[in-house]
Amino acid sequence: MSSRRRFAEIRAEAHLPEQLTPHCLRHSYVTHLAEEGWAAKFIQDQVGHSHAATTAIYMSVGDDFKDRLVRAAIDDQLTRLGGAG
Repeated sequence: MSSRRRFAEIRAEAHLPEQLTPHCLRHSYVTHLAEEGWAAKFIQDQVGHSHAATTAIYMSVGDDFKDRLVRAAIDDQLTRLGGAG
């Protein structure tokens, strides 16, 4: 049995949408690594991309992650200016 066929069976058993493919898992893997703070070069190497721009296409970080990045940047600037973060 092919891996795609087995994946389709597991997906159906889990009542997941047919649009979910093994390639979607690759995108999720890249996104989760980025959100967990892994270095961009590590992520790029993990998925075997020659160019960082290709890896960036795979990332679809969530709003919570974006909010944390903005908050960290603001806190960093406040600290540098001597204010409370």
